Amino acid sequence: MNGKFRSRAERACGGVRSLLGRTSGVSAPIVGAAPAATPGDVPAAAERADLIAALAGRPGVHQLQDVLLDYCIARPGDSATELAALLEPLDRHPELTATLAAFLDCDLDRRRAARALGVHPNTVDNRLARTTELTGLDPRTTRGVQLFGAAFAIRRQPQPRLETPRHAHVR
Repeated sequence: MNGKFRSRAERACGGVRSLLGRTSGVSAPIVGAAPAATPGDVPAAAERADLIAALAGRPGVHQLQDVLLDYCIARPGDSATELAALLEPLDRHPELTATLAAFLDCDLDRRRAARALGVHPNTVDNRLARTTELTGLDPRTTRGVQLFGAAFAIRRQPQPRLETPRHAHVR
């Protein structure tokens, strides 16, 4: 899905969330939202939205990002790319990626992560804060640990190689 369409869809979800937030004394529904790029994609998007709502389990409008880990576990092939994409904002900042990986590998111990990286613990704190700014996900929260850990696991998977069939002749 292109960025312009995704942005419009996210704004629409934000508007619905705002409206639901203003209802007082009314039980708010659980709504899953999933965009469809074409009219032909609407049935699949509706199915995805239903699963998002079921996984969210609490009132409000929920998008894939809100239940990404749960969704990935429920449908691994359908969301792994989006889960791995959580790390994309860090791709231009290798020091942030290294700090995040060290922080997770050191069981969230900033001092151990700092020693592993050869930096001051405050540097780890500053880099984690910058990671939160860039990704919108705080690696110091349970949700952040789960999602970033899963994203790293997906990125570490070897990519399938295209092999030449045994019966093919290469000249």
